[in-house]
Amino acid sequence: MEYYQLIVDALSAGALEACKATSTKAIKDGYAGLKLMVIKYWHKIPNVSPLENENQAKVFLENLERDPDSKNEIYNALVKIKEVPEVELISQSESLLKLIDPKGFTLSKYNVPIKKGQGVQVGDHNIQTNNF
Repeated sequence: MEYYQLIVDALSAGALEACKATSTKAIKDGYAGLKLMVIKYWHKIPNVSPLENENQAKVFLENLERDPDSKNEIYNALVKIKEVPEVELISQSESLLKLIDPKGFTLSKYNVPIKKGQGVQVGDHNIQTNNF
């Protein structure tokens, strides 16, 4: 799976799980840690001041917690960075997904390698329009 999609999936799943009363401390802590790492990584978006980037990241993350469908906004912002995320950020995303959905992670639901793909979708409940 592409790094940015992994991060966004972990944020989205974390936002949904962390707000539940039955959520474990590990999930809540993992989600909080991931959010801090994403805010730090967000500073790498070009042509925007670090303070603007931080504020934008916080707004996007708050929107995600209210509306899980807003995850595309986060993805679109992250791809502007055009730099492979730090290993710690990828590892934190994987760890959170393993806590939330251990079976799905073991079955490679969140790790689908695709090479030279066009018009490929990975995930649940997707809508796709291809124009080649």
